[in-house]
Amino acid sequence: MSAIYGASTIYLGLFEKYISDVGSLSQSQITLIFLWTILAVLVAYTINGVLADRIGRKPLLYIWAALMPISVMMWVWGALTPYAYILVQIGYALTHVCYWGLLGIFRVTTLELVPTEKRGTALGFRSLLNALGITFGLLIASALILFYGLGTTFIIYALLLFLLIPLNFLYGAETKGVDLSDIK
Repeated sequence: MSAIYGASTIYLGLFEKYISDVGSLSQSQITLIFLWTILAVLVAYTINGVLADRIGRKPLLYIWAALMPISVMMWVWGALTPYAYILVQIGYALTHVCYWGLLGIFRVTTLELVPTEKRGTALGFRSLLNALGITFGLLIASALILFYGLGTTFIIYALLLFLLIPLNFLYGAETKGVDLSDIK
């Protein structure tokens, strides 16, 4: 799951290029979107902090993985409309909320599912999978961008996040309410 998530970091690095190429927003509008989007990290961590123990980690993963493609489509297609500034601003902020929300849930779940004596190794392995996902995701994205363009590539990668939902349903464990000393 971490590799799929890691590949989604393409949004963070190439967003400005896409928006600039579309040409519907000025550089000052893009900068304002970046400033406002910084707060999205705080929103994501706050939502995870408040809801992870109330509704569980798996439901939050489902929410973030389902909202991410919607948010990406909102700013990719929204940039092509007369309402670009509003749609891109909302969509890109939501993309950040989903991205950082997923990151937080992956971290917590990894920490909670692994026994203490193996936790460092597990976190290292999670980081390795994330790095591999980013690396291979960017390599594959290069080819996709060449043939389909940047906007379509964003949407293709966003739709891949839907895979997290059945994978988590089948293989993920809910750690809400689990005594961590019982994990072996």
